[in-house]
Amino acid sequence: MGHNSAHDPLLTVSDKLPKFKTPPVVELALGVQFECLDRLKAVHYGIWWKAIRDQFPKVEEHNALPPIVEPLDMAQTVEVKLRISDRPPPVRLWFLNEEATRLIQVQNDRFVYNWRKRGPSKEPYPSYDVLIEDFMKHLESFCDFVAEGKHGAFVPTMCEITYVDHIVAGQGWKDHSEMHKLIAPVSPQYSDDFLPPMESLLFNTSYLFKKGAKALGRLRVNANPAFRGKEKEPITVMNVGAFAPPIGPNIEGIRKALDRAHEWTVRGFTSMTPKEMHKVWGRTQ
Repeated sequence: MGHNSAHDPLLTVSDKLPKFKTPPVVELALGVQFECLDRLKAVHYGIWWKAIRDQFPKVEEHNALPPIVEPLDMAQTVEVKLRISDRPPPVRLWFLNEEATRLIQVQNDRFVYNWRKRGPSKEPYPSYDVLIEDFMKHLESFCDFVAEGKHGAFVPTMCEITYVDHIVAGQGWKDHSEMHKLIAPVSPQYSDDFLPPMESLLFNTSYLFKKGAKALGRLRVNANPAFRGKEKEPITVMNVGAFAPPIGPNIEGIRKALDRAHEWTVRGFTSMTPKEMHKVWGRTQ
């Protein structure tokens, strides 16, 4: 697929996007950040858990996720803030299904729904169309809980989608010296023959999507070398994530933003990876 800087990202029907029979997806996260609900305390989450406990019987406690900082109207900068507070740090709760393949993450400014490929069943990727419906159902339930409990106004500020891919060596590439066979923008060409083949590569890039002069969101892609299992099998862990503000003030604006971000991640992954790997994954359209 050639690079087309004039591409205008629009809401595209999922069945028109590139598809693969055996994509390397091992996790998908769908999330929304919202203005902090200061009145929502850890004890309140237990009340909502009763409504989903049959589906998500397990609970884990984790540190809160940091805020999403994606300034779309300026060049990216690293922002460091020092906060001094006498309040205890916010908590993030995980509600997991029995197999730990589905989980909901909640904290007072974030709601995330994950599918993970793990456990003995190794459930194949169910598709975005299935998971977005699950996300919206549980988010609507959470919003109803916030409203009924008078915990504050739910005001979404940023939507996020992240695919985690594990690309295993042996099909299309042999080891971490061949990252150029996985990532199309990486060139194996050098100015002379002094260096041996590279040992590994850390790849990190981002793309700002615009419609005219208006920024619509940002796509982030990173790829890191890793090893799997006792045999230390080489794999590449690729994260493809997109961030976009809600398209409208209500919960449907979150859905529209995630649909847009989904298109960017799918098309971005397809553009980022060579056609030879598309054959390995069985591209159908």
